[in-house]
Amino acid sequence: TNGEELNINSPATIQVDIPTSLEDNAPSEIPLWYFDDSTGLWVEEGVATRQGGVYIGEVNHFTTWNADVPFEETVIISGIVEDAQGVPAVKVFVEDITTGMQYAFWTDDEGEFFGVIPADMEYTLFIRAFCDFDGFLYSASIGPFSSSADLGVIDVSNNNEFTTVSGVLVDCDLSPVPNGQVFFNYPGFLYSTEVVADANGNFSALIPTCQGENVEIRGLDPSTGLVSGVFLVEINESNEDLGTVTLCVDVSSTLGDVTYFYNGQEKIFDNCSVSIGTDNSGFTQYAFVFTEYFTDLDKQIGYYIVMTDRNNNIDFPDWVFHGTMWSPPSITEDQTYTRYLPSLYTLSGPDPIVTVTQSAENTGDIMTLQISGFSLRVTELNPFDTEEYENSSMSISAVKIN
Repeated sequence: TNGEELNINSPATIQVDIPTSLEDNAPSEIPLWYFDDSTGLWVEEGVATRQGGVYIGEVNHFTTWNADVPFEETVIISGIVEDAQGVPAVKVFVEDITTGMQYAFWTDDEGEFFGVIPADMEYTLFIRAFCDFDGFLYSASIGPFSSSADLGVIDVSNNNEFTTVSGVLVDCDLSPVPNGQVFFNYPGFLYSTEVVADANGNFSALIPTCQGENVEIRGLDPSTGLVSGVFLVEINESNEDLGTVTLCVDVSSTLGDVTYFYNGQEKIFDNCSVSIGTDNSGFTQYAFVFTEYFTDLDKQIGYYIVMTDRNNNIDFPDWVFHGTMWSPPSITEDQTYTRYLPSLYTLSGPDPIVTVTQSAENTGDIMTLQISGFSLRVTELNPFDTEEYENSSMSISAVKIN
């Protein structure tokens, strides 16, 4: 009660549940691992023995513990999912046919996906639509892979319904806001997307229609930092006209910034904001949004980093990373730009280390944090060239907009 450190002076018994999908192939013993906060690495220590649907083991210190079978060799798989709707969002699952273990990835705005899986295994590839949790759009046998593999273009028939959401962005004087941004967030699906308005403030976005699910919609004027209120809309129609969206809420004099540090270099992005909400499991979700404007193209790219705190306590968080999404500009074949995508979680290493130096409670507050220990993927488009930089880090200063 006085805040003293608590330690155990004899071994303690811990229990780890075995997922139902893995029970048929779960081994009789499994290694135990603890997370070393000083190194950011998992350390093997002891074993747990299977007893029915759980593993039971003894540990000697308070730490984050994990029961896991390590994979020494991993590969990266990638591909592009295409359909008539442009695939705004689908999930790609890769399932180990021996153990039933699944690895899941989101597609980005161009249908591209990539992720890390264990090498030399046979898998079934599943693709399912954004809103449809009952059926899959596509399946195929893939693997085994001894090196990274590009699965190419996968054509699917998407059974999602879609809604065209439109409106016009205006400022406090009701004048059109050119090139303003509109953000669409699905709290129940850990998914966000964005559209940029035209020179007259008009915007139109094709988004998945998930019956009974609310979508959070908010507008932003990058030139002033002014935002709209949050529209909480249950979209069930083929067209949804929001009418005039006024960007007149001053949340901060600055919208913060994001800086990547990699390979002795740094890259700065502007207009960083954070939406703090609750996902469908009751956990606190942080969605960071930041942009880069290309003067020569007169276009911008938007990035999204989504993180969840399963402790719902910013002082002692338990972070889960959902990766980085991006909203590419529309360019011609002779135009080029570079995108920066951090791999915030991998199957071959630990999660990054996050240090929150300032939390944000009210609209307009600035949240600051540092993230280190991830790989940064830098890709130049037209011509296509990718470099991977390990042990990268980043600093985030984001204004809370809701």
